Amino acid sequence: MDEAQQKEAILNEHVIRLKKEIKDCESDLPSLQDDKKKCIAETIGYKKM
Repeated sequence: MDEAQQKEAILNEHVIRLKKEIKDCESDLPSLQDDKKKCIAETIGYKKM
């Protein structure tokens, strides 16, 4: 395998890893958004007291 093919293989591995990371983050996002809404609601509740 020449140098260009090695670099391409490494880049392809990075792309695959990053796509998986994006998928994982996207699946975590709704839960984090719910947590954010709860925290905002709590903060507003504390300010009203």
